[in-house]
Parts: sequence; structure tokens; C-alpha cells
Amino acid sequence: MAKKFILYLFVISLLITLLYPACMYQQAHKASTQNIQTLTYWTAKTDDTPKERIIQLPYTFEHLAPRTPITLTKTVLHPGSFICIKSVYAPFRLYADDALIYESGQPDSYPAFFQDPPTLTKIIPLPADTDESMNLRLEYQSPKQRSELRLPLITTGDNADLLLMVFQDTGLTFILSLMLLSLSLLPIVAALFLIKGKDIAQAFLQLGLFGFSISLWSFSECNLTAFILPYPSLLYLLAFLGLFTCTIPLLKFGLCTLGLRKPWLLQVQIHLTQAAVMIAIVLQYTGIIGFAQSVYFFHILLPLSLSAFSLQILWATLKYKNPVARRFVIPMGILALAALLEVLNYKFRFTNNLSFFFQIGSVLFILSLAVLCIHFMQESLKMKEEKKQMNFSLLLAEQQTEVQRHQYAVLTEHEKVLREQRHDLRHQLIVLKSYSMENDQESLQNYIDELTAKIPVEKDLFLCRNFVMNSMALYFRSLAKKQQIDLTLQLAAIGEKNGPIQDSDLCVILGNLLENAIEASAYLPAEQRRITLTSRIYNKKLFILMDNSYDGFCSQKSGVFYSRKRADKGTGLASIETVASKYHGMVSFEPGDKNFVSSVYLELTEEYTVP
Repeated sequence: MAKKFILYLFVISLLITLLYPACMYQQAHKASTQNIQTLTYWTAKTDDTPKERIIQLPYTFEHLAPRTPITLTKTVLHPGSFICIKSVYAPFRLYADDALIYESGQPDSYPAFFQDPPTLTKIIPLPADTDESMNLRLEYQSPKQRSELRLPLITTGDNADLLLMVFQDTGLTFILSLMLLSLSLLPIVAALFLIKGKDIAQAFLQLGLFGFSISLWSFSECNLTAFILPYPSLLYLLAFLGLFTCTIPLLKFGLCTLGLRKPWLLQVQIHLTQAAVMIAIVLQYTGIIGFAQSVYFFHILLPLSLSAFSLQILWATLKYKNPVARRFVIPMGILALAALLEVLNYKFRFTNNLSFFFQIGSVLFILSLAVLCIHFMQESLKMKEEKKQMNFSLLLAEQQTEVQRHQYAVLTEHEKVLREQRHDLRHQLIVLKSYSMENDQESLQNYIDELTAKIPVEKDLFLCRNFVMNSMALYFRSLAKKQQIDLTLQLAAIGEKNGPIQDSDLCVILGNLLENAIEASAYLPAEQRRITLTSRIYNKKLFILMDNSYDGFCSQKSGVFYSRKRADKGTGLASIETVASKYHGMVSFEPGDKNFVSSVYLELTEEYTVP
């Protein structure tokens, strides 16, 4: 059921992942990037260099004082109806024919703890009543916390054309972000609602949080996201917080799954990363150093942390032959390489998608670890079931030991009586001989009656020929007697060797039936306590029927009975069902108002006679 749920959730998530890009493409399928005009060359002028010069976008002004004014001008022939501009932490104003048509990043337009406005990608409408040409002027101010001003490409065209262009440039990043988000939600949902084991649930949760952090960073960093969520300040915070915190759940995942001999190394890494994140948040909130500046530190910390983690996994694999760590070598190697490539991409611009390499690495990492986690979950469930069986076998062994101890005590007591009688036998024979010689028939008869009364009733020790069933019956008969329960036993067994039925399985059936019946009857007054257990063999089947009194309280849901002592499923009746299925049999539990009827039958493969 859980596997089907996860599969359905994955399919739904995948459909959602592809839904928005498909809709966007449907809206813009008639558009063409051929109708887009790229405004490459501009006339630039700065306050520190009044002389005008021609620059080619994309362009970066370097070695600037904070808030240095920079002006770009250009005359555009046959401009489109919209212009697409991206600003990087810099306020700007856009003029068309000396008329202000848009401004961004001005004071009070972003939170006070931001020293610089967040990055913005915007498609701005141009005036409709234009002639053959239009004079455009962009007035920038350089960032406070950077000594450079980056100017990406500027384009004009129709809205659909520009939107399609953005989608073509960053659509892959956007889709990968949604895929990461979908993949990360699956282990989180599994950890919170489907998995009961504490350790495996924690592993799934941390894996999901890692993927969620990466998807949050890449999704917020993507230019296409700005058209879906027009909240640049929020996207700014989410992008950097996702990037800064992504290694924390990853290291915690390794901590709870790898079983490393020196886990303190991971714990130190976790604490250092958490401290770095808190310091970055404080510096951002106080306005001292923004996230855009702290990111350079994390560009060092992130690859180092992943590399150190990878080395620990490799060391655990080679040095200590850790089988779990060995499975993590390749996934962690892929992720560490992806992080290194992403840092290099940020510096040298291999591609305009600044999160591309780490996204691909994260998708491969999460998919591979998801497979490993499913494998671990299966092993954990298997070990849990084996532990359950071991505990049950131990309990059964203890029960059998107790039955044998009781049987031994009864036999010992009878042996003691017989030994005393054997010791007195010589004297008793002398007395009998004397009465006989004197022909005192009355005294002789009275003395014989007295001796007969002292002999144990052996028939009470043998209720059926099967040793296991006989021992279990004698044991629970003694327990019932102590509880003042009227126990009636009518047993027929399948023979001394039990045929195909193992002794342990007979113990499971009889032991659980009688134990539950005695416990249920104990809630009633002594005069109402009653148990009747019968067994019969008919048509190559062993039938066991038990009818016991109880107080009418019975907790069940969907045919499953729950324990009265604990708030969970009863294991005794479930064990009986397991044994019955083993021998192609059936069980039936029928709670009435005052009586609880239990029926069990087992298939016999040979013909047996009733003892």
C-alpha cells in the first residue's frame, strides 16, 4: 500500500512539474525569437569617467565606488512593444524619449535590512505612440556591497516573444528545480506519514530536506521564477538560504545512516555550517554584509564540506570495509564534482544557468539515494520482522520451559509419594500378612482401602497421547485452577509425532488460545468464568474449537483485533492465523455478547487415527 502511494505521488508530482512549462509553451508556441531585437551596443558614461564610450552587453563595470551613477543611452530603430531588462543588485530608472516609464530598486522598495535591491528580471511595456525610432536611457547606481556592476543583455520585442526567450534560456533550470522539489517531497511525505521506524524515517526526512534546499535555491535563482512569483526580495532570501543550508540535512543524513566510527567529524561540520548560516543571517539582518557577499564564503565552505564528507565515506569504505558507506561513494562523488563545477561556472560562466551543474548532480544524487533508502527500508523491515520472530520464539521457548517445569513439578510430587509408599511397602506387607494369617477379613479390607486412597490418580496426568498438547493442557489447567476458572478439555491429537504439524506450531495455537481465554475470563466474577477447549480429527483435518466466557469488551477494526493490554494489534491471534496459513488452514474469531468462540482447522496430508 505504501509503495503504491509513493508511486502515485511521484506520478502526480511529475505531472505538476511538467504542467506549467507545457502551458507556457502552449501560450508562446506562435512566438519566435527571430522577432526579438538584441540591444547590444550602448553609449555609457560614469561620474568618475565623464567621457562617453561604447560598450557591448553583457558588460561589467569594475572598481566602482558605492552608488556610482552610470548612464546608458541608445537610439533604437523600430523597437518592439516591450523591453526585457535584468538588474543585478542595482537601482535603475528607464526613460523612453526622456519620459520615465519604469524604476526599480529605489529606497523603500525593498526591506530596510537590504543594503542593495535584489536581482530583478522584468519585461516592461514601451510607449505605444512611438515613431520609427526611440531614444532609451538607463540610469544605474552601482551596488553598495559590490565594487562592480554587471549588465546583462537587453532585448525588445513582443511580450510573448520575450517570454519564450526567457523560457528557452532558463526553462531547463526551471524544470529541474520542479523535479528536485517533487523528488524531495516524496521522502518527506514518506518520513512523516508512512515510515514508522525512527532511524529510517529520520534518514528519509533529511534526504528530502536536502533536495528541498537545493530546489529552493535553484527555483528562486531562476529568471523564469520572477514571472511566476513577482516578489524579488522573497526570492532573494529563499535562494541564498536554500544554498547556505543544503549541506546541513545532507550531513545529518550521513550521520544517521552510515554508522561511521568517528561521527564527531560530521557533527563538527554540521555545527560549523549552522554557525556560519546564523552569522550570515545576523549580518544580513543588521545590514553589515548581505547574502550576496556572504555567498563567496559559502562557495568555499560548500565544496569543502562535500569533499570532506566524501573523504570520510571513502575512508570508511577502504579502512573499515563499511558496506553502507561503500554504496555512498559514487553518489557523493557525483555531488561533490557537481558542486565544484558549479563554483567554477559561477566564476567563469560556462553557462548562463548558474545552478545547472549542481541541479543535475543533485537530481542524480537524490535518485540514487532514494533507491538506497528504499533498500535500507526493506532491510530494516526485514530485520524488524526477524527480531519480532526471534522475540516470539524466545517467548514461546519460555512458555514451553514453564510448561515443562510445571510438568516436572507434578511428576516430582507423584514420584515423592510413590517413593514414600515403596519405602513403607515392606511394613505394609507385614501388616497384610498378619491380618491374612489371623483371618481378620474386616481389618484386612479396611487396611487395603486405606492404602488405595493414598495412590495418586495417574489418569489426571494424561489428557491426550500427544506429549506437546498434553503438557500445554496440563499447564493451563493449573493456571485456570488458580484463577478459579472452570476449564473443560476434550482433546484428540494426530499422534505422537504430530505428522506434518510441528510441536512449536501446536504450542503457538494452544498457548495463545488458552492464554487469551484465561485473561478474558479473569475479568468476570468467579462463578461466571468458563472455558471449553476441544480438538477433533475429521477428513484429514485437525479441528480446534474453543468457547470461553468474557465481559463483552472487544476492540476490533476491519476484522483486526486489538490488544486490551496495549494500544496496538494483538499478536496472539495474528500468530494463530500465521500458523493456520502455513498448513493451508483457516481461523475464525467470533465475539458474542458473553461468549468468545475461536475456531482453527489445519490440513493433514496423511490419514491419522484418533487416539
